[in-house]
Amino acid sequence: MSAAWLLLSAAVSLPLPQLPDRECTEVPFVQTRDLPALDAPLTLAGHLRLGRGNTFVWQVSEPYAYRYEVRQDRVTEILPDGARRETPLSEVPGVAVTSELFGALVRGRVAPLRRYFSIADRSIGTGPRRLELEPDGAPMDALLERVRVEYTERLQVLVIEATAGSRSRIEFGAPAACGAAEAA
Repeated sequence: MSAAWLLLSAAVSLPLPQLPDRECTEVPFVQTRDLPALDAPLTLAGHLRLGRGNTFVWQVSEPYAYRYEVRQDRVTEILPDGARRETPLSEVPGVAVTSELFGALVRGRVAPLRRYFSIADRSIGTGPRRLELEPDGAPMDALLERVRVEYTERLQVLVIEATAGSRSRIEFGAPAACGAAEAA
């Protein structure tokens, strides 16, 4: 490989930290949401679980219990009152893409990000790496203004700015393999 090719490859690559390919990865989070309809931010805590394929579980444990699962061809919500709602994935536009993008960010996979976003490296100095993702067409441009990503050896912070005026800051803990009973 020529030196010019190596330099060009380095300039266009994004060195996101890669997670091991596991059956199931779980990451704790704290999310602070600023919603136009609320006077004060809403803070949620829980964990994100990613399984092989596009299995995605967003589980809130504080200040209430809520579970949102994307598996194969359906979306399942378990509401705070225990009620369960199931919807075919085809009827919830953008959900499959969203779960794919969370998986890509947590696992350090760049290719899925490039399908939907223009990516700029906004890192300064030797501190955490900072990326800014701007939607590059449908379906993301109808939903998002931008996503800011901060990481060192793992994903640390996502700031999601939606077109509807809401903003979410999600701080992630260290990823770990799910327990055997939780992997399903």
